[in-house]
Amino acid sequence: MNRILILTVLAITILFASCTTSGFAGLTKESYTLEVEQKTTADIEALRDEVAKIKVLTDQLDGLLKDIEATKKSTKEFQDLVKELEGRINNMPKESIAELVKVLQKYLDEKK
Repeated sequence: MNRILILTVLAITILFASCTTSGFAGLTKESYTLEVEQKTTADIEALRDEVAKIKVLTDQLDGLLKDIEATKKSTKEFQDLVKELEGRINNMPKESIAELVKVLQKYLDEKK
């Protein structure tokens, strides 16, 4: 009988001790549950905002990468044209080149 009484007192003590920390019989209080739910909801919203910002930055980065590729392509085309022009100039007589320089200089002077 003493043993049952001791176990009963011990069980009641544990039960009440758990009530003071988290609710009745280890169950959480409703206010705590609501508080955790609100914090979790706020955290999720903050993460959604961060994901949206990252998406915007990713889109901007994609645009910049496309611009870089277009610039590389244009530069390559220009370099190819310069090589072709060099080959043509090397085959031209010096008098023609001198005349071309005069025409280009006149054009530049008019643009100033």
